[in-house]
Amino acid sequence: MVTRMTNITEYPKLHKLKQTSTNVSIPVGWYALVEELLETIDSIVKDYGLPKINYLQIKQKFTSLRVYFSYDRNEQPYVSTPFKQEGLDMINDLVDLYEGFSIKTCTLTGKPGKQVNIGGFYTVLHESLFKVNKKNEQCYTAKGKALNEKLRGF
Repeated sequence: MVTRMTNITEYPKLHKLKQTSTNVSIPVGWYALVEELLETIDSIVKDYGLPKINYLQIKQKFTSLRVYFSYDRNEQPYVSTPFKQEGLDMINDLVDLYEGFSIKTCTLTGKPGKQVNIGGFYTVLHESLFKVNKKNEQCYTAKGKALNEKLRGF
């Protein structure tokens, strides 16, 4: 797995999308995950001669990654073939796979994590960032709270 960095400029494909009209709203812990997804999709597009992909939105929703995109079918010449359909299917399956990875990836660190409910807010955190208190409620550890506040600009 790629070492997580908190500066989006360290992830060229993700940074480029963020500078365009694409709505990108994901936690820093997922930057490497999404960058890897975008790189793999670009390889499939190139290998299969697929139309350009237009990313509409990349975001976190209900503790999971969501990637909304469309294909530029006006690109000429575009001829649908079983080979190209295989490539399109691969991309759809890949997005589903990475959405699954996201629910096991800490939103703050990018390390393996689990879904937790902290004060009614559901997220994915590494085990070092949350604990269960005496009331059997999940809450941030001191380390988790400090990191969350730092990354969110509190």
